[in-house]
Amino acid sequence: MGRYDRYYNITVRREVYEELRRLAEAHGLSVPDFLALVAKTYDLVGALSRLTEVLGKSQYVTGNIPVSQGNPNPPIATSNPPPVTSSTTSASTAQQKSKRSAWEILEERGVSCVSEMKAKDPDSVMDKLAEGGAYVVSWDKDRCAILPEVYEGLLKLLPEVKASDPERAITLLKARDSRYARVFRVLYRAGALYYDREEGWRVDEEFIERGGGE
Repeated sequence: MGRYDRYYNITVRREVYEELRRLAEAHGLSVPDFLALVAKTYDLVGALSRLTEVLGKSQYVTGNIPVSQGNPNPPIATSNPPPVTSSTTSASTAQQKSKRSAWEILEERGVSCVSEMKAKDPDSVMDKLAEGGAYVVSWDKDRCAILPEVYEGLLKLLPEVKASDPERAITLLKARDSRYARVFRVLYRAGALYYDREEGWRVDEEFIERGGGE
């Protein structure tokens, strides 16, 4: 980046700094060099200069933006901004997923189990899903909420599944809808689903707690 002759002091939250450091390392740069690159691209230095004139020098000093020798106020770049990296996209996607409701996740996966939840109080989440109408199956090792329409759809498909081997049956169901395969596996693990030589795959309804006050 070259030698720096000017610095601007900025204050950011710790999580913001950590994100800056991650992005800088992804480009093989230090945080100061990365900020200098951003400053050149988006005229950040010019904006800070104008802000400093209005507010005066900040009393907090937690970081520096270096400005290389040359034009202290480079023009605003007219080219397109740098492409979004895969790491940035992944971080954005992860944030969006973390904001989804428990019911939205249930709709996507067909089944949600306490053992897989990252919530601080998964049992409370499970209770809310049940209150919202989800079916619940419990056994000694886990407790899972099942989307009603996926459960009912699976019951209609079971007569078509001729394979007696559970893994083979799961493979066949996955070809129709991966949610059916997940629910099948959960019911089988819970002991609620079994194979009858004469009638094929059967579900013991006594294992199923129907939510929503049913």
